[in-house]
Amino acid sequence: MTRSEALSDLVKPWCKKVMDDPQWERLSTRAKSSNALFTETLWTDETICAHQSFYRSQRSENLPSGEIRVLLSLGSGLDGHPGICHGGFLSLIFDDTIHELAAKELPTLAVTVSLTVTFRQPVRTPALVVCRAWMEKVPVGRKAWIESTIEDGKGGVFASVASFILKIKENI
Repeated sequence: MTRSEALSDLVKPWCKKVMDDPQWERLSTRAKSSNALFTETLWTDETICAHQSFYRSQRSENLPSGEIRVLLSLGSGLDGHPGICHGGFLSLIFDDTIHELAAKELPTLAVTVSLTVTFRQPVRTPALVVCRAWMEKVPVGRKAWIESTIEDGKGGVFASVASFILKIKENI
C-alpha cells in the first residue's frame, strides 16, 4: 500500500532549524537497504507517522565523527502503557540511528554487539522527538563505540545509550 510521509508533523521550530540548515544533509529514509522493520512495517498513521534523517559531516575537536539526527513523529500505536511509548521501541530507534551513522562513517557493514540504554523519563505519545548519534572515540580495528540520545528538541533527554558495534569481516 502506498503511503506518503507525514512530514507536516515536523513543523516545530526546532525541527525546522535542522531541516533548513544547509550543514545537515537530508538522507533517504525509505531506501531499500534500510531497516525494513523501521521503514516499512512500523511506518503507519498510528506508529511512525513521520521519519526524516539528517547527517552532518562536520566534526568538532571533541568528536571523531559526524552526527546523525533523526526527527520522528511517534503515534500511540507504539505504546507499552497507555500514552507512553514502549521502551523496546526506543531501543529500536537507537539501533536504527546508530547504524545510519555507521553507514556514513565506516567503510564496511557493522552489527550491534551491545546497547546499554538509560531511560530518564517517559516519551508520552503522540510525540515529536529527535534521536542524535555520534562516535565518542575513533574506531579501533573492527570495533566502534557510538553514543546516542532521544530528546524533546528543547534540551530534555528521554533516554540515552552507549553502544558497541562490530564491523563484519569481509571474508564471511
